[in-house]
Amino acid sequence: MPEFLRLRFFWLCETVRAYREGRQTLRIASKEDKRVKAFVLAALRRNGNGLCDLDNDAMRADRDVIVAATQGRYVLHRRDIMTRFGDDREIVLGIVRWHGRALEFASKRLRDDREVVIAAVRQNGYAHMHASPQLFRDPEVVAEAVESEEKRQRRYEERERLQLPKPPWLGLPGR
Repeated sequence: MPEFLRLRFFWLCETVRAYREGRQTLRIASKEDKRVKAFVLAALRRNGNGLCDLDNDAMRADRDVIVAATQGRYVLHRRDIMTRFGDDREIVLGIVRWHGRALEFASKRLRDDREVVIAAVRQNGYAHMHASPQLFRDPEVVAEAVESEEKRQRRYEERERLQLPKPPWLGLPGR
């Protein structure tokens, strides 16, 4: 077997192994693999953070690719995605379920959508600050925000009680 085919086969096997394990599949994928839309969609449904590893601008601008990234286990909140697709309900709903504060970059129409705002508030109680004025005062949204923050506080207190290590992002400068 020629050397280039052997290497190609090795990388393909490693990519499939990474996909099965849920690792950053697109990080180790070849440029040829990243051009295959079906492969990119499957990888992003598994791990939405792989969007960072896509260097193909046409693929990043594709709505199907962004929707697949918002359905993955980990969803990347990027301001440029929210700016470009901030009026697309399916994409915004997928992102705010993981990053509630991303509601800030959604369109005014979606900040007035009860389902989108409640999904954001369930993830992060502070997201209600970015809701429309009508939903900002809505008793159901306020109750969800309070409940969300109470859960966050209980998790923090439980971590302190068990003396678990703090998440690495809490030790960053400026926090």
